[in-house]
Amino acid sequence: MTSQADLTRLRQIQAQVDELSELVGSEPQRVLEAMPALLEELQDWPQKDAYLWCMHLAVQAFRFTDNLDTAVHTAELALEVADPTSGFAAGLHLEAGMSLNQRGSQTDAEPHLRQAIDTYGQLEDEAGRAWALVALADSLCGLARQDEALELATEGAAAARASGDQRALLRALKQRAVVQRIRGDVADALASIEQVLASATGHARANALLERGHILTMSSAYAPAIEDYVAANVEYTVHNDVLGLANTERALATTDLLLGRDTSGLQHLDAAADLYRQIGNNPGLGYALRERSVVRLARDPSGAEQDANDAIRAFEATGDLLGLTGAWRALARVADVLGNNDRVTAALANAEQLAQASTNPLALAGIRLMQAEIGAPGERENAALAALHLYDQLDILIGSAHAAAFAARAAATTSSDAAEEHLKVSASRLRLARGRVVDPASRADHDLSLRTVPATIVEVAGLLGTGTVRNLAADAILDSFPLALRTSSPGGWLSDAARSSARRAQMLKSTDDTATLRSTLQRLAVEVATLTREPDQQVQNSPIGDLRASAPDAALLVVGAPISSGQVPVVAALPGGDLVLHLPLLDSAAVDMIDALGRLADGDSADVLWRPAARSWQHVLGDLFLPSALGDHLAQGPPGDLLLVVHPTLAHLPFEALKIPGQGPLGVAAAVRRLPLLAQSEHQIHLTADVAFFDPAHRWPAEQAVVGAGEPSVGAWLAAIGAGTLGVFAAHGNPGAGFDGWLTTADQSGIVTAADLLLENLAGSAFVFEACWAGRHVGHRSGETLNMTTAALLSGASSVIAGLWALPADPDCTGQITADCLAAIKRGTRPAEALRRAREQFLAIPTETFAVPGSAERMERSAPWAWAGLCAFG
Repeated sequence: MTSQADLTRLRQIQAQVDELSELVGSEPQRVLEAMPALLEELQDWPQKDAYLWCMHLAVQAFRFTDNLDTAVHTAELALEVADPTSGFAAGLHLEAGMSLNQRGSQTDAEPHLRQAIDTYGQLEDEAGRAWALVALADSLCGLARQDEALELATEGAAAARASGDQRALLRALKQRAVVQRIRGDVADALASIEQVLASATGHARANALLERGHILTMSSAYAPAIEDYVAANVEYTVHNDVLGLANTERALATTDLLLGRDTSGLQHLDAAADLYRQIGNNPGLGYALRERSVVRLARDPSGAEQDANDAIRAFEATGDLLGLTGAWRALARVADVLGNNDRVTAALANAEQLAQASTNPLALAGIRLMQAEIGAPGERENAALAALHLYDQLDILIGSAHAAAFAARAAATTSSDAAEEHLKVSASRLRLARGRVVDPASRADHDLSLRTVPATIVEVAGLLGTGTVRNLAADAILDSFPLALRTSSPGGWLSDAARSSARRAQMLKSTDDTATLRSTLQRLAVEVATLTREPDQQVQNSPIGDLRASAPDAALLVVGAPISSGQVPVVAALPGGDLVLHLPLLDSAAVDMIDALGRLADGDSADVLWRPAARSWQHVLGDLFLPSALGDHLAQGPPGDLLLVVHPTLAHLPFEALKIPGQGPLGVAAAVRRLPLLAQSEHQIHLTADVAFFDPAHRWPAEQAVVGAGEPSVGAWLAAIGAGTLGVFAAHGNPGAGFDGWLTTADQSGIVTAADLLLENLAGSAFVFEACWAGRHVGHRSGETLNMTTAALLSGASSVIAGLWALPADPDCTGQITADCLAAIKRGTRPAEALRRAREQFLAIPTETFAVPGSAERMERSAPWAWAGLCAFG
């Protein structure tokens, strides 16, 4: 019989443990400090419940302080004492599994979590089962078993609802959002995380904001993603959550790196590393240092080597074998750049030993892939084929495409036939992989990018030189471009969800709730950019062949995304001629020029558009991107059409203003037609009416002389546009990201959004948006080119002329070019050719200068700001 003194002491301990249970999430170190005395007293008690309760708290506290090995060891010690059918055992299995997940040992976590699920099920504890189901879904995410993970997360949400555990439900919905994001189901992921945000507070809300930022980043909605990261940062600061702050810094770094902002990205990685060190979080520190090593490699190989070595030490302290394997791979890459072959061999050997020990096939595939890239030359092809086999087994198609491309490179010097077959495998896997992600620039496993595979294919195609492989390489470049827009057929293509969002955005225009309007337009952008077809359905048989067949008399220029080596894949084709492949290298001067042209929305940054001393980019970038064969072709005869397909990473560049080597600007030598949808409009232009609106806050004498005074209001203009109209909107443009940008009057009384255009049938129409930024997808440097222009094209417009930057509000330059272009269109000239002629006429006048917007200075007529801001699309 238990004595009264023992009962009193038990009640005291129970009160103390209750207090510690409340503290374990916020002050885990305090819990750990109290445990030794409690456990020493309780371990000899005949009733083990209190002892097991304390052991469970200790495991949690060890996990929260990232002492993961100790957490697992403590859980396993407690399991030796616990009744295997009890709730204590289930909870210990759950904590062990979660700790192993956090350590990166998902394979070892799975049996613990399955046992927890079974035990909670036998106990009819739906809340506990919900937590275990969600943790197992997290494990399977790390093992690339996404279909199973989605089923488990969904089942976990159902169990949480049945139990009434709101915290478990929010965690399940967040995990489901994570799985959906990884699968590429971005619209579904956004819906799941918004359910969490609707009711979450405190830490849970901060975590959900962080995840929504990841989802928006995957859909290339970088501006709102950054807003979510910053909002999460604020929440974490309020709650003094240093780990949360570190994670947001790392997320901000990733966003910057995706946008090519390496300097800012490094600053965020520096901050993340410092914060992880502050709390002794070795897993986070390891990943931050590994990423920083990759970024520093080109400019500071010694610093990159130090980061890789420090990352190895951090991962060794945690037991995260997948992270440790990746860190050894990073060190091998550094050694390769430094030319230390012995160090490369040693680093790869260490990585392989770890990968074999981890039993994680993903880790081993990553090692084989790196051996195929920088291993011993005689072993590269076999290593590539081994990686291909592993990635095929895991159904990670981008990894398969990467491996096959390296196999082709390894075989190129010994067997052209084998190399060509490997290239075909790579190209086919790449195309299938493209159907599984909404954002082509999203980082896949082991930092594989859909950009690097095409560049490797182009490199090998250059070595082999046959027409077949050149076409294959060109197709691969196009397959690295954003995908969703080109799978849509203009006119009636909107999904029900997108149509609903578009209508809601229209209604919100009449309110003062601009925040909700922006949020709705951002959701519309995600819905438009999300694929609705079967994952493995091929996009096109031959994108490059389709493009050339659609305009056999036009020249073609395709510019891909820069890759980590600094090279840019470029394809040029002359009418009836063979394809020409280039991989020009961007030096630091060219990169600075590209960045300067990308900062035109930042206020006092437009010198590059008008100051003579700042315009060397016209020649430097022209030499890089415009092949000599293209220049020779354009110089031989009357101006012809040029189809221009540019990856969004470089689509902000004014290609029309680049100087053809030895000649004038490209936009005068050719009728340049930018194809943001990677295809020409299916609708022939057929104009039956002029529908114009001119903002009364400005003067538009030249344009109105051509198309009349126009409609009295924005609403009247929207009501009048439709199929077969020449639509002119002359006003202001807002440089928002994606669809979060619109056309508006100076007093903001009238607004036209992408939603307005997407809900119209604009078949056979042509539009001229004489407005700033209407043709620029600000903020979308890697994903779908969503803006006002593409909204019109998706609704069936045959052609759109729109501003690429802030246009000078000057009737004598922008106004005159627009008027001359409109007059030519009304005479039956195709819009791109009409714009070319208007530029040519403008530049042919030898004198006169124009006011620099916002300045007392004046610019020459030849300054790109005066004549090159309007571009033709479609």
